[in-house]
Amino acid sequence: RYYHLIFEPQNPTKHFSLFAPWLATAASLSLASSQSFAFRPCCRARALISLLFGSGAARSQEHRRKNSFASSIRIETIQYKRVQPAPTAVAFNRTRNKNSTLMTTRGFSLASAWLLAMAAILPSENLFAAANHATIDIDEEFEGRFEDQLVMKADSPTDLEFSPDGKYLFVTQKEGRVFYTTVDELDSGDDVEPKLVFDVNVNYDLCFDGARGLSGIGVHPDFPATPWIYLFHNYNKHGDCNANVEKDGDEGPVNRLSRYVIDTSSMKIDPDSELVLFETPPLYSSSHNSGDIAFGKDGKLYITVGDAGTRVKENSAGVTMPQALDRLVGKIIRLNDDGSIPSDNPYTGADSTRCRASGLSGNPMIKCQEIWATGLRNPYRFAFNPNVEHTQFYINEVGRNMWERILPGGDDFKGANYGFPFRQGMCDTGKTEGSSCQPSEFDDAIHWYRHDEEDGGACTGGAFYPNDAGWPADFQDGYFYAEYAYGGINRISPGGKECAYPKCDPPVSAFSPTMKTFSPTKKVVSLQFGPHKGGKALYYMTRGDTGTKGDTGLFRIAYTGSNNRNPKAFIEAENTVGFAPLTVTFDGTGSYDPDGDQITFEWDFQGDGTVDSTEPKPTFVFTGPGTFYAKLVVKDGKGGSAKTTIRIDADNTPPLPKIISPKPSDTFAVGDIFKLVGSAFDPEDGDLPDTALTWEVRQHHNYHYHPFLDPGTPGNNFDLWPAPEPEDFDASLTSYLAIRLTATDSKGLSATTEIIVKPKVVEIELDSVPSGLTLIANGDKFITPTTITTWENHKFDIKAPLQEMNGVNFGLDFWSDGGDETHTIIVPASKPAPFIAQYGKSKPRPVISRPEKGSTFSVGDVFKLKGSATDSLGNPMDDSALTWEVKFNDGNNKEHYDFLDETSGNNVATSAVHAPEDLATAGKAYFEIFLTATDSASGESKTTSMIVYPKLVELELDTVPSGLEVEIDGEAIQTPETVFTWDKHTVNVRAKSQSMDGNTYKWSSWSNGMSRSHRYNADQDDKLVAEFEQAMPAPVISGLKDLEDSPTFKVGDVFYLSGSSKDVDGDVMSTKSLSWELRMVNNVDSTYHTITSQKGNEFAFSAPDPDTFEEAETSHLEVLLMATDSGGVSSTKTYALEPSLSDVVIDTVPSGLIILADGAQIRTPATITSWQKDSIQLEAPPQKKNGEVYAWHAWSEEDAAAPTFDYVVPRARNNGRPRTVVATFGDPALAPKIKSSSSGSNAGAIVGIAVGLVAVLGVIVAAFVVLKRRKNGGEHRIVDLRDPTDTGDPFKTVDLAVVDTSLSEVDDSGDLEGASSVAPSSVAGAIENSLLYQTPIALSKYFLSTNQDENPPADTDSGSPFSPNYSSKPQSTNPFEEVPLTGGDENESTASSNRRE
Repeated sequence: RYYHLIFEPQNPTKHFSLFAPWLATAASLSLASSQSFAFRPCCRARALISLLFGSGAARSQEHRRKNSFASSIRIETIQYKRVQPAPTAVAFNRTRNKNSTLMTTRGFSLASAWLLAMAAILPSENLFAAANHATIDIDEEFEGRFEDQLVMKADSPTDLEFSPDGKYLFVTQKEGRVFYTTVDELDSGDDVEPKLVFDVNVNYDLCFDGARGLSGIGVHPDFPATPWIYLFHNYNKHGDCNANVEKDGDEGPVNRLSRYVIDTSSMKIDPDSELVLFETPPLYSSSHNSGDIAFGKDGKLYITVGDAGTRVKENSAGVTMPQALDRLVGKIIRLNDDGSIPSDNPYTGADSTRCRASGLSGNPMIKCQEIWATGLRNPYRFAFNPNVEHTQFYINEVGRNMWERILPGGDDFKGANYGFPFRQGMCDTGKTEGSSCQPSEFDDAIHWYRHDEEDGGACTGGAFYPNDAGWPADFQDGYFYAEYAYGGINRISPGGKECAYPKCDPPVSAFSPTMKTFSPTKKVVSLQFGPHKGGKALYYMTRGDTGTKGDTGLFRIAYTGSNNRNPKAFIEAENTVGFAPLTVTFDGTGSYDPDGDQITFEWDFQGDGTVDSTEPKPTFVFTGPGTFYAKLVVKDGKGGSAKTTIRIDADNTPPLPKIISPKPSDTFAVGDIFKLVGSAFDPEDGDLPDTALTWEVRQHHNYHYHPFLDPGTPGNNFDLWPAPEPEDFDASLTSYLAIRLTATDSKGLSATTEIIVKPKVVEIELDSVPSGLTLIANGDKFITPTTITTWENHKFDIKAPLQEMNGVNFGLDFWSDGGDETHTIIVPASKPAPFIAQYGKSKPRPVISRPEKGSTFSVGDVFKLKGSATDSLGNPMDDSALTWEVKFNDGNNKEHYDFLDETSGNNVATSAVHAPEDLATAGKAYFEIFLTATDSASGESKTTSMIVYPKLVELELDTVPSGLEVEIDGEAIQTPETVFTWDKHTVNVRAKSQSMDGNTYKWSSWSNGMSRSHRYNADQDDKLVAEFEQAMPAPVISGLKDLEDSPTFKVGDVFYLSGSSKDVDGDVMSTKSLSWELRMVNNVDSTYHTITSQKGNEFAFSAPDPDTFEEAETSHLEVLLMATDSGGVSSTKTYALEPSLSDVVIDTVPSGLIILADGAQIRTPATITSWQKDSIQLEAPPQKKNGEVYAWHAWSEEDAAAPTFDYVVPRARNNGRPRTVVATFGDPALAPKIKSSSSGSNAGAIVGIAVGLVAVLGVIVAAFVVLKRRKNGGEHRIVDLRDPTDTGDPFKTVDLAVVDTSLSEVDDSGDLEGASSVAPSSVAGAIENSLLYQTPIALSKYFLSTNQDENPPADTDSGSPFSPNYSSKPQSTNPFEEVPLTGGDENESTASSNRRE
């Protein structure tokens, strides 16, 4: 190796004489040998040594630029290798720098003395500065003994993590999946297929736009004994991945850290085991969503959280969000393994709270206890030092537009502030040199490098070298970091010459020069040292475009020492697709052996295991169609080998994808949504379906790109994410979207097309009056007048700050667009009018010195107001020029309420601070203090203000069981809940009895030992727990003593009850809170109906009859007393009353007839059961059985004088035998007449005589009708059913009853079918169509019809409606119609003789 110096004068014409000695010396530098050598500078390897001829002193870059005296020497590292005569030994293929020179020579003159002299005269600081910023490529495969190889392919990987026991490697995929493999499988050398552990999409709807998705994984340090896996991922919490989040309260996607449990036997994660440890606020951007996870030596869990695009956003107190301690963005988070807060975290005082639920504290003065460090942009990865006993880590932060930086962290950086958005690299934001590039009040980087095409654009993965890894000694204490934008893994080591400003501008870190050590083209997202064959190797993940010879997946860099290393196999080929016979020329000369061993070639063109050629550049003819994977195996002769394949398609050609929308001529504004529409035609398959299409969109920025839509996104005719903002103003002219469509045919052959869509660029002019002042746009400072370039619809803030120029203080009078000092503009489609800040001489400047900025207040505090002011010339003003005013805002609106009226002077005291109005506004309320300074000479005045927030006390409220309510100052709060109030606020705390989930609870105790209702002084964070016990009101029923002795009842028993109750707190309840109810309850299915109910403390009722005797045995009564307290909590006392039952046997003479009991048909003999003293209506209806007609004659009960009577169920007999009730039936003609129950009173006699006269009149009319009918050949009779032995006065004892003559018969089943009572329209009609009964008699609605033959054959009982021969044809309307005795045939006479009248 040697250094090739190329002299590059900036003005060779003017200064050629000065440069001639340098040129001559550079030309003489060469390396001589009798052998041939190939000299090859590494890609972009240069070191700039700034020289100034003449004085030799260092000058500023501005001076050099103005005087064109700058010259430089580019020092390039030359890699060389002896050229072998055989074509198999080929120099390692690298892209050659277009500015470098390839040199070959046989003779040289080594000017080492000249080099030493130059080193002596050059300023040492400048020399080291140049070396520090050099990007010197060193291929360690030549310099050392390393092997870099792909060990596992993976699609869109994001992170890797080894299990602490060294057995497993876990890998995450952006789309939400977690895979694993074993270290043994990685060491085997076989193709490793990772196995699925978990898919986050099972639990969540994820967003994948930009940097969103699953980004980080961590494993518990005690794994597998504690099988916990930690995942950091995106969550589409509110269902809109494109939500526009601009302020607190807006809804959008969030990031979450969750802990899961993995089954170490199946290596599967249980989705239900998730424990959410925290989530971020809704994300302002799809960028900067980083989330790396690791455990420190202290056993604590650390997590990086990106700022999610909040660089220029401020909280309500005016603090930029990456700096603000009230939110979890732009931070390092530190937790215990269960998600709780470590006691030694920096922000755990009274002014802090947990922010796990929303990522916000809810008050800009309240800090999040999860925060360990703040002030970060995109801390993509961090790495922990395994070589120290304490916790130490480096943060790899992706920079903005100037610098990339590596930041220190760990035990010594508790509460660190890394300065973003105010710092980048070692400089203030936007600066690359000058006085702003020196140590600041922030925690600065330990190493930094420029964000440009030469050095890099995204500092991603990092790893400390473990000092026990067994690599060469110069790796000790080294640190590796990955560069994603331009590829490669770099190494820095302590021991560099630190050089601060102004000696070095920009400054130089204390680390050795950046060296691109490994994998110069690969885009690395994560790297980590892990186990390998008993030692350790460096593993790294790549993603995206990894170069022509790279793959996406897991790579391993292993140190081989003196051991033989495997060769590298590469294939190039011409004509890989075409029509058969297809002649393909293969080239394997790109293969090489890192040890310099001669390699041999073995080609298998058709995959059949046959070695078809051993030439380095063979040709093969594929005669038939098909897809072939030609394989090349290279061997070094020492047991080392490598293989690779290339696809060959014979008789198959690639498809032709076409992007239909958007078009190359399209342009976009910020927020525009493109619809991705494409098609593809394949010469063999024809039109390809949408399933054959995949998309990728890249957001190019300067010389690198960021993924905008991930490669391999399937589908067609769908909306792309809203178009992005420019990353910064500098990038607005060099950024665009590259839209790529890939089509794959049925045989797996793919082709990709790409179009470029550029943004709609708009210029914005900024100016000020007077000109030359500084304005701030999107966080960047610009000296007016200036023109910035951005994109249409870009939304950003512009600000006109107070400032000094030429000794004059200037303050904003107004903006030309009428906006506030800081306001948001939205870039229109065309260039708008200039934004001009009209400044004037600064007005008086009041300053509030007390209360101090950031101070808080407690209840009872008195504000002691102190301030000062200077006039426009900067001279101090008297206290008399000061006026104070204090206003209170309850947080509900923007209105203020006077707390201190305008008061002149200084050292002014207010009245004591009152308690908050309610808990809802306690966390929002604040006092605003106004100080106005008035210049009496000019009359100019200026007011400044300060907001003072309360010192909040966190009161965590809970109950046992949880979920009940407690009251704070009368406000009901459902537990568990955390409320905030002001420090020293005394609140009224109360626990009330209540119900939950159908249970009633009464208070038992408070965790602070106080009474149920007490006053609590909130002077520190506390947790109050109210314990409850299950209870309810206790109603008591009195007056049941007799029943308790004999707990049964009889119908008609009278109950006189009284009741009372106490509520759950033991207080006697009013009578209005009591209510009674009497229910009839079915014992079988517990159904019931209410008999009666009433309110009050007394209740009287008489035991009723059962609903029916059939339900008597399965029913009982229940008395309910319900007590309901004022809170609606109720309880019921229930008393069951069981009836006294008796059995009654019902029979008839002859037996087997039907009796109606409460209307129910009973075939005798039968036993019925009912309540004692129950009244059952028994009825003995006339009926027909077996052709015989029966009518009731008598009951066995002495007081039953009619076919129907009410039978009262008696007590059971002494011997326990049931009572028997018998109904005697007989010939209807002999049925007894019923005595009238009329008394001998005059009224009764009159009624009897009247009815008798009517009856006699009816008989006469009937006789007349019968005689008239006989003339027509028929004979009828009027039948008097009175007892013929009764010689009483018929006018006294006979009543008239009219019944329908359509009577029914008793069939074998005992059912009665039939007619209902009718009212005659006239006496004559009644006599003609009816029977006459003696009354009073309780007539059933059922009667026996005699319209049928009396004795039908047994097998053809057509008279029964249940008989198959039953006929419903119309019958005679007179059941006693007599067949004429004369005329007709013989059968008719026989029938007449058999008919009863």
